[in-house]
Amino acid sequence: GTVLTLSVWLKAALLVLPLDSAVSHMTALRLYGFVCRTQGRLHFSTNSGLATHLAGVVTHRRRGLLVPRTIEGLPVLGPDRTIVDCATVLNLVELVQAAEHLINKGFTSVESLSTYARERHLDGVRLPPRILLHVRARF
Repeated sequence: GTVLTLSVWLKAALLVLPLDSAVSHMTALRLYGFVCRTQGRLHFSTNSGLATHLAGVVTHRRRGLLVPRTIEGLPVLGPDRTIVDCATVLNLVELVQAAEHLINKGFTSVESLSTYARERHLDGVRLPPRILLHVRARF
């Protein structure tokens, strides 16, 4: 039988979500290889106004254009957007660890994350500038 991996669950959910849906928030962070908390719910973002109610799935409605990248055959929001989204959930230490992971794995850079955080006001969510003071790139 099929092994029910995170990727399989996400692909199954995408079959019934709006066509523009992309993996986001803590779920995207997991696809980027960083796990700091067990999250039972799968997070997706969409520009669609269609209501989708699925057990274990959270759909975030977005006003701004979504620009996903592909990871494991799945549409996933970019690393900078993911860090800003996760700033509403993670504490300072976890956020710094997540940012360092994304930087050190080559998904983003300190400069890119800093610029994104400074220029974007994502539905009122902003990345606390102090986290960038603690982020270190190690190569």
